[in-house]
Amino acid sequence: MNMENINRYINNVIKVNRGGPESRSGSLLFVASDYLVLLTNEDGVVYYNLTHVKSVTADSMQQELEDLEQLTEPLDFEQILNFNMLLENMKYRFVRINRGGPEKVEGVLTEMNDGVATLISNNEIINVSVFHIKNISLVDESKEEKKEEAKEENDSKE
Repeated sequence: MNMENINRYINNVIKVNRGGPESRSGSLLFVASDYLVLLTNEDGVVYYNLTHVKSVTADSMQQELEDLEQLTEPLDFEQILNFNMLLENMKYRFVRINRGGPEKVEGVLTEMNDGVATLISNNEIINVSVFHIKNISLVDESKEEKKEEAKEENDSKE
């Protein structure tokens, strides 16, 4: 994917990929040499590896942009030269790699070695090839716990 083509959509709502578990819509915040930064309603700030971005669609759904503009927290996101350096900067933080499907994984990123990211998740040590990381985001554990509690509460009402 050509970085120059994507740069023109900064601060606009786009959809990354056409469908599937990795597809998200949101506001494009930043484009680096090999990744882009997208602010989404579902996952907050998501870093997409451009190697796996198949399409970028300009989205005319202004409602989503208005929802994103209502965020009260200041945006804090990484603006680092390349994807490997970005991953290196996320060491020792709780992350979610990929959005869904069988390759989704969450844990603490502990090591970056020879193109492999190592995560600790529960009692497992997970090694993920950096090439196969489609996207990554930091996970706010307190927000995740609140989502889980709300889901359980809704499930018990049914």
